[in-house]
Order: sequence, then C-alpha cells, then structure tokens
Amino acid sequence: MSRAIFYVTQLTAYFTVGLIIRIIIRPKVKRLFQKINKPLIIASNHQHFLDPFFVMASLSFKDFLKCLPIRFITANKYMKFPLLPLLLTFGCYKANKEENYSCTDESIKFIKNGFTVFIFPEGGIVKEKLNNPKIGVGVIAIKSTAKVLPVNVSLNNLVLKITFGSFLLSKSVEDPKAFANKVLKVIYEYE
Repeated sequence: MSRAIFYVTQLTAYFTVGLIIRIIIRPKVKRLFQKINKPLIIASNHQHFLDPFFVMASLSFKDFLKCLPIRFITANKYMKFPLLPLLLTFGCYKANKEENYSCTDESIKFIKNGFTVFIFPEGGIVKEKLNNPKIGVGVIAIKSTAKVLPVNVSLNNLVLKITFGSFLLSKSVEDPKAFANKVLKVIYEYE
C-alpha cells in the first residue's frame, strides 16, 4: 500500500478524531522527551480500544508529522472483513505469527523503510497491570536499533492523562525479554 494513503488517512484522523478528542475529552498531556526523530517505536499500555487515537491526538502537530507514516500492530481478530480495508488504510498490520509471516520481521522492515511502529507491549487490551510484556518490543527495538518512546495512557472517571516518556535505547547485546520488561516498567512508572 502506498505511503501517501497512510499520510492522508492518518492526517485526516488527526484533524477529525483527534480534534474531537482534544476539544471534548481534553487530555492532560505530559511530555518528557526532547525531540522526535526516527527510527522510532511508540510503545504504550492499552486499556481502551481508542488508545492509539488518544496517543496520536495528544502529540503536537509538529511531533505527529515527524512520526508519519505510522504502522500499527493490530490483533489478527480485527484484521478481517468488514474492518480490514479501513484498518489497512490506517496503517494496521497483523500481530500474530502465521506460516511465512512474522510480525517482528515485518516491523523491522517497516522501521528500516522509514515508518514509525506503534506497539502495545502487553499484546492487547489490559485493564489491570500485567507486568508481563510480550517479547516483540524487545526484539524489534534491538534488531532495528530504533529508540522506544514509552507512553502511559490513563483514562479514569473521564479524565484522560497521557505521559510521553523519555526515549529508551536498547543495546545490541541486551536480552529482548529484559528490554521488553524495562519498556513496560517505564510505561507504568509514568502513571
């Protein structure tokens, strides 16, 4: 699929859904990072199906543009008709392994081709802290050498708080599981 399609759909979402979120919900945003540049992985906790929209809407327009285009790792159960065409145009791709397909390999290719990858380290919607991330964020960060932007999303009593943390860098010799644990630990420290 063409990068132009991702730019158009993601910018459209930023200005429509994002505007609604910024006006009606008014997220309280805390930004600890200095400057966004690629290669980049955005890693967030995941409590609500709108979390990707909450996170993207909470970035300044300048930072959002620097992230584009973005690819979103998405649970396979959603990557079916009738949602499939819409999700594909937004930059979503399958999370789970299948024959001749690896989400981590696909993510590394995207990053090497200039995309930002958005991932939920716990692997899906989690209402309570699991502190048990999937290994994927560690493997992707180490093999792609991309920095990780940890993000905490908290929606309680209709108060949305988004904290963008400081970048995390993996060491090429680091254990992927240990790095994934580090990413998730940092995400929850920002609560």
